[in-house]
Amino acid sequence: MTPIQRKARIAGLWYLSVTLTGIWTLMIAPSKLFVHGDAAATVQRILGSEMLFRSYMAVSLVSSLLFLMLVLALHELFRDVDRKMSRLMVALVIIQIPCAWMVAVAQGMALEVAKGGVVGGAFAGPQREALTMLFLRMDHHGTMASQLLWGLWLFPLAALVLRSRYVPRFLGWWLNLNGLAYVAVWALAFLAPQHFDRVDDLLFPVFLGEVAFTLWLLIRGAKEPAE
Repeated sequence: MTPIQRKARIAGLWYLSVTLTGIWTLMIAPSKLFVHGDAAATVQRILGSEMLFRSYMAVSLVSSLLFLMLVLALHELFRDVDRKMSRLMVALVIIQIPCAWMVAVAQGMALEVAKGGVVGGAFAGPQREALTMLFLRMDHHGTMASQLLWGLWLFPLAALVLRSRYVPRFLGWWLNLNGLAYVAVWALAFLAPQHFDRVDDLLFPVFLGEVAFTLWLLIRGAKEPAE
């Protein structure tokens, strides 16, 4: 195995870990915990599945750290292709970390209030449910805001993929489209939320660009192009 192949497979393993934790925190756990438009039912689910909610918080934090390890591995793979572009890629991931941790704070406060702790105990049932939902909405809006950065960091990554030619060029163009999709979803979330779900579903194939790139790194690795 060449050094390039080894670095590619290490990056692929980190990318897989980010993908799996992201599926848990963005799709599986929310579908089991949150009832859209029903604060009382949501609070009941959280209280009835406290360990699930705590795992949702914990995996969210772990995912942000795995994301950091991923971008450092990609920097190691691509730094000799374009050092400035590689540093930009790293910077766009690093500035996401504080947002992820603030989202975790909102999740923790939602659980504290739902359980009627020091803060939640001062409110009656409907008030406590409303306050819990307030913190969960902070969680939601923090995630929506992060989608802008989830898109922006893919642009320097795509540029590095295209310039390096370590992997097929179509993956670089797919990553560019993936980044544009994240930016589009972010814009819709803030400017036209009524269309969010419909457009998010339509863009699903585009979001698979990162999955395709991950699988290529894991299965095929990378190699320097012939001169």
